[in-house]
Amino acid sequence: MRNFSFLLTAIMLFTFFFSSIIFAQDESSHVFTVSTFEFSLPDEGSAAEFDSLNTLYMNNVINKNEYIISQRALRHLWGHNSLDLVYITEYNSFDDIEKGLDRNTELFREAWTTSEERQAFNSTIFSYFGGRHSDEIYQEDNNQRK
Repeated sequence: MRNFSFLLTAIMLFTFFFSSIIFAQDESSHVFTVSTFEFSLPDEGSAAEFDSLNTLYMNNVINKNEYIISQRALRHLWGHNSLDLVYITEYNSFDDIEKGLDRNTELFREAWTTSEERQAFNSTIFSYFGGRHSDEIYQEDNNQRK
């Protein structure tokens, strides 16, 4: 009986200790979505057009989205794969990711008011992306911030 009581106490302490570590979130830690795309220059496209499309989207959607703290677009500089495009978007909380995505849709519909305009924009900008794509969500570790 004594062994059972000790085992039960140990299990309860272990469960309490590790569940608080796993589920506790630092409320001041921001979350980041990281989307990686493979760049593909279409036959009829140009780097100038791609930059223009990204600027239009940034000005009409991302910069107006109150849920997005910041966004960075990273292009390959050095290494073996010069086709990577990485977009890092910063949010206050995990909940703000979904709110931010919904707001992006609203702002996109405001900027490109007809379905034809939206389809034309999407068709053009998506022609610059190859097949490889990934999305991840990260939480900031405030102890590692400079």
